[in-house]
Amino acid sequence: MHLPSPTQTLGARWPYLLASILSGLLLIWSATWGYAEIITIEPRAHLHSWERGLKTPAPADFDRAWSQFETALTLNRHNAERYLDLARLALLKLTTEQPASSSYSQYRQVAIDNLNLAITHRPSWGLAWAYLAQFYASEPIQQAGLINALERAMELGPYEQINQRRIIPIAIAQWQRLPERQQTALKTMMQHALRYQPNIIESIITAAIKHRWLEELLPLVNKEGHKKRVIKAMQESSTAQ
Repeated sequence: MHLPSPTQTLGARWPYLLASILSGLLLIWSATWGYAEIITIEPRAHLHSWERGLKTPAPADFDRAWSQFETALTLNRHNAERYLDLARLALLKLTTEQPASSSYSQYRQVAIDNLNLAITHRPSWGLAWAYLAQFYASEPIQQAGLINALERAMELGPYEQINQRRIIPIAIAQWQRLPERQQTALKTMMQHALRYQPNIIESIITAAIKHRWLEELLPLVNKEGHKKRVIKAMQESSTAQ
């Protein structure tokens, strides 16, 4: 009776050993990335509330959110959403810092670095471009970057509600600088937004009043209630002048 040698036995088992090793690595990878997602549930909920002005971030909550997002990135360096989360936190912090302070410069750099990383990892993500446009809107010297970011955001996420809420007021402010194709894209985006999230009319009217855009806005509104609001704003603006 001929028994297989240890070498022959190992050779026969090698594919199964390799499969077991790969399965184990995949399980570890899956668990690590899953944990990275779990630890960001709470800070992302806070971030959403802070951005909408529903809550004011307490310093301890802000620091905890920052730490959790950084930990998640340590576990998964390829997740564009976590880079955007850090950028959003930095953008929030900029609203509370003095522009001449060193901390303002630091958070500004963190914001732009993480926005660029988010776009690098997911270049077709309209929301990341929308936040980049928001960042550039506060930078007077970044007009070329702003127009490009607006164009990409409108092209890649024209019907995403959160995208619309961020892009429309910025685009109204930049109306005179927008190429004709972007002006057309903005009007299309706005009509969609007014149809599917009617409460957005308030922020649109606020931006239109500030940037003398009410006459452009009026032909875009179809709902009777919206028309009345725009006409009232036009009358009030005329009286104020």
